[in-house]
Amino acid sequence: MADSGSNDLVKSVKNTSDWMSNLPENLHNLPLNTLAIPGSHNSFSYALDLASELGPDGNNTLQQISHNPLIGSIVKKVAFNWSVTQSLSFKEQLQAGIRYFDLRSAKRKKDNDYYFLHGLFGPKIADSMAEVNQFLAEHPKEIIILDFNHFYEMDYNDHEIVLSILMSIFGEKICFRQMGVCDISLKSLWEKHQQVIIIYHQEDIVTHYHQLWPGGAIQSPWPNTMDTHKLIGFLTTGYTNVRPDEVFYVFQGVMTPDDSTVFKHLVQGSIKKHCAEKINQTFIAWLQDRNIGRNGINICMVDFFEIVDFVQAVISLNMKHKVSSN
Repeated sequence: MADSGSNDLVKSVKNTSDWMSNLPENLHNLPLNTLAIPGSHNSFSYALDLASELGPDGNNTLQQISHNPLIGSIVKKVAFNWSVTQSLSFKEQLQAGIRYFDLRSAKRKKDNDYYFLHGLFGPKIADSMAEVNQFLAEHPKEIIILDFNHFYEMDYNDHEIVLSILMSIFGEKICFRQMGVCDISLKSLWEKHQQVIIIYHQEDIVTHYHQLWPGGAIQSPWPNTMDTHKLIGFLTTGYTNVRPDEVFYVFQGVMTPDDSTVFKHLVQGSIKKHCAEKINQTFIAWLQDRNIGRNGINICMVDFFEIVDFVQAVISLNMKHKVSSN
């Protein structure tokens, strides 16, 4: 759970709870995949549980070592430091303006319930989504994208249980797959009182649920590097390349620690210190020269977004479109 220390972070983040509803009218009819939308990477990781077992998404050898009574706690501490990518809760992220959520899910053998995870288990899916739904009820013109893109130890029946949870919580707020991605605009969603777009990367399930969008509805190229120049070059290539109209597109401003980075900073290292603090400001500087629109900036995703003015930098790109359209 987010501790009381997160309160200081919340105070430093501008409250942009209603930024979508406050956008200029000339943006209301634009496809949602042509607007700049701030997102968080491994959005749930603020609540990873250090006391939990290592998740099934991790290294098998490390999972076995973690059960060793002598060094197991050390292994889990290292895994924790290199798995946490956010400091703020779902509610706090929403209040700060985050509208895209990157989600990894698993069934936990301990209690046969469903959790978010990244290296370690985090919050229960049901509890987290209820928190999100409460925010949406209080902010009826804010739209979110839930990207369920990794699943672990879940069979068809497990997926159906998770989806029943999502349907029960969000109900009529869910945007149905009856239109193309490029037909989704703020106005079209507001008219139907829909606020939630669920992208679910499990094709055999998606075909049976018109409330779900397939993984093919979004492209999220992974830079997979610790090199700043390579990452910016990767993003620039993604920005300049022509892409399909019928997809959301994620610009991942995130560094991925390689083995040498982790071992070099094994005890004191973390994603925040050695990745986010290294790239976030550079990513914002890169964004300043970009534009929204067809083949422009769409979803932007980082770790620890609050350490820089990331959300405002992304939202402001939409204002540039307002100026250029006059």
